[in-house]
Amino acid sequence: MTRSYDFTISKKIISPDGVNKSGIVINDAFPGPTIEANWGDWISVTVTNAMEEGTALHWHGLLQKETQWMDGVPSVMQCPIAPGSSFTYRFRADLYGTSWYHSHYSAQAAGGLFGPMIIHGPHDNAEYDEDLGPVLISDWYHPDYYDIVKDVMAPEVEAKLPPVSNNNLINGKMNYPCQSNDTSCTPNAGVAKFKFESGKTYRLRLINSGAEGMQKFSIDNRKSSFTMIPIGSI
Repeated sequence: MTRSYDFTISKKIISPDGVNKSGIVINDAFPGPTIEANWGDWISVTVTNAMEEGTALHWHGLLQKETQWMDGVPSVMQCPIAPGSSFTYRFRADLYGTSWYHSHYSAQAAGGLFGPMIIHGPHDNAEYDEDLGPVLISDWYHPDYYDIVKDVMAPEVEAKLPPVSNNNLINGKMNYPCQSNDTSCTPNAGVAKFKFESGKTYRLRLINSGAEGMQKFSIDNRKSSFTMIPIGSI
């Protein structure tokens, strides 16, 4: 079976933590929509680039044995998708589990161009009562991503270390301590919420969708914690 999706990539002002900034969205939403398929399915994603720069999407964690040219690394596996153009990716869901997709062009992933991907398999590696779905853990920068790239990729005498993120998001949401006189920041923007019932076991599909740092995830009053390296998932 082929699972088909249509993505329109564009820029707009977003404020996932209450701070207004230019971000990259898919179908007018941040984070991007969840891709779901069964192991062995084909996935077809038609991407329309409505930005004024190129782009390309990488499907993280898939082997692409039959379709190396669909891997989404520009200038290696494909040409970037030009502004105003469309390109259809078609590839096999050759592994199952939780992963994500993200831009592989410049640092667009740091600007918001990413989303979760779930490929259902024949069995799970643990028993649980309820699947809570993807939990995207992201570092978040208020400066535009191309300004960060400019600093990091400057000549050696001018280059700077990657900056510390301004915030961390869970499923594209978090609060930020706005200054009282800052009209571009909305306090108490909202956080991601999950409902748990005592005595039940839950699956959280943790995805490190951060651009730079490792993400440490823990649950209050629980012994377990996880440290996820960049572009990782569970």
